[in-house]
Amino acid sequence: MPCAVGVSGEYCIKQVETGKLPVFDLCWPQFCTMLALLGRVRAILSQIYSGLAEFCRHALERKHMIFQREITAQLSRVLVFIGLVLVLPGCANQLAKQAGADGVGGVGQGGPVTPGTPREFAVKVGDIVYFTTDSTSLTPEAKQILVGQARWLNQYPQFTITVEGHADERGTREYNIALGAKRAAATKTFLTSQGVSSARMRTLSYGKERPVAVCNDISCWSQNRRAKTVLNRRAGS
Repeated sequence: MPCAVGVSGEYCIKQVETGKLPVFDLCWPQFCTMLALLGRVRAILSQIYSGLAEFCRHALERKHMIFQREITAQLSRVLVFIGLVLVLPGCANQLAKQAGADGVGGVGQGGPVTPGTPREFAVKVGDIVYFTTDSTSLTPEAKQILVGQARWLNQYPQFTITVEGHADERGTREYNIALGAKRAAATKTFLTSQGVSSARMRTLSYGKERPVAVCNDISCWSQNRRAKTVLNRRAGS
């Protein structure tokens, strides 16, 4: 039977299902159309596959680049840490030697105590006096230390001093700045009464900003309520 070009697809399928016509007889045009559609579907699927493959390739490359950057960053951190471990001890030793040599702004490290140096002042005389809670009054122990400070300062007039006032962490910043200032002033006044010229002294309050011990306990608070006498060498001396 010749190919009926105008036969619809539905009629074709019905005829084939009932066995009245072979599929390649009446339905040849519809079969060709189906093949063409399958070809288009195959082309679309191929394009989708290619797109997915390209996407996966770029994703893997990006992940590899990110991994490389992370490894490089980690190695850089390790190298910096190793460098610091190797360099810092030498710097610390050098600074300690310098502090011990000129002795200004610190007490030096180790070795014999040389007369007339800040190390002697801190170790043998004492450069810190302590106060009770919310107090600016000097205790008997504090006065005894300050008598020794005045004697030493009168013996070595090449030094000027800065009296630093400190407070513990309790209370507002403004309150503790004022409290530290009063403690520094009380210390300066006592040193003046012992013959140290006021022209050689200045006061400074840090309030609660520079604690030497940090904890919410009397053991720390008692260490932070203090006045410290810091030596400065006169210009040109």
